[in-house]
Amino acid sequence: MASSNQRVAVIDLGTNTFHLLIVEIDDQGFREIYRDRQYIFLADQSISKISVGALKRAESALSDFSIKLKEYRVKRYRALGTAALRRAQNGAEFVQNIQKKYGLNIEIISGDEEASLIAKGTLLATKDMKHDNTLVMDIGGGSVEFILLKNKEIYWYKSFKTGISILKDFHRSDPISQHEKNELYVFLEETLSELFEVSSKNKITNLIGASGSFEVLETLNNSNKKTSGQLLSQVNLESFKSITTPIINSSLSDRQNHETLPKNRIHLIVVAFILMDFVIQKLTIKNVIISPYALKEGVISEYILD
Repeated sequence: MASSNQRVAVIDLGTNTFHLLIVEIDDQGFREIYRDRQYIFLADQSISKISVGALKRAESALSDFSIKLKEYRVKRYRALGTAALRRAQNGAEFVQNIQKKYGLNIEIISGDEEASLIAKGTLLATKDMKHDNTLVMDIGGGSVEFILLKNKEIYWYKSFKTGISILKDFHRSDPISQHEKNELYVFLEETLSELFEVSSKNKITNLIGASGSFEVLETLNNSNKKTSGQLLSQVNLESFKSITTPIINSSLSDRQNHETLPKNRIHLIVVAFILMDFVIQKLTIKNVIISPYALKEGVISEYILD
C-alpha cells in the first residue's frame, strides 16, 4: 500500500486527446488535485505518421503538463503513449524530443497493457457492482479496448485497431450513407470476430462504456442524470437508440448547431455511435453503464497498491 498523502500523476497521450490527472493518495483511496484535457488529434491526417500541426499541438500540451507537474510538486508519474504513438512512424522520435526538451519520460505501451489498465480503472469505479459477465468497452482514437469481467476478475481482454480515427474513413458522405454504414458493418464484423466469439460463450449481462465517446452519450442522456456523489450512470436501450439514431443520421451542419453535442466531437461522433450500436445489437445488450474511470485511474490503482 502506498504511503499516505502521496501525490502522483498520470499523463494519458491518446490519439485524440491528451489528459493530465494529478491526485493525492490517502488511506481512503485517492483525491483529485488537478485535471486537464487537451484535444490534439494526432491522427488528423494519418495514424501512420503524425502531422506537423499535430506534433506542435502535442508538444504544447506536454509543455503545459510538465509545468503543472512542477507546480504541484509531483515526484512520481507515468506518461503513457497509446495507439497513435504505437503506430506512427515518427512516434518514437517525438517521444525522444519531448524527453530532451521537457524531461518527460513517455512509455509507449502495448494494446494489451492499455486494456489491462482500463480494466483496473473500471474495476475501481464499479467495486460495489456485481460483475457477472460484464463487458468493458473503451473507444479511443486509434484503438478500441474490450475487457470481459467475471466476478470482479479480468477474464479476457484485447485491443482492436478500430478506433474512431480509423473508422472515420468510412464516413465520406454528409450525412453518412447507408452504403457507407454497410461497409463499416462488414469491417467491424470481420475485425471484431474474436470479441464476438468470446462473447458467444459468455452471455454478456452489462456493457460498461469508458472514456470520451461514452462521456458524450452520458451528456446527451439528460433524462437519467447521476445523483450527487454517484460515479456511474446508466442508459437503457430505448434511451440509447433515441439519442444515437438522430446523431448518426445527422449532417455536419446539424451537429454544429446541436445545443448539447461538444463541438470537438462533431466529426467523429457518428462512427463512434455506429460502433457502439453495432456491438450492442450484436451482443443483445439491454443496459449500458458509463464509467468515469478508465486508463488513468487504472494507473492510480496500481500506485495505491504499490
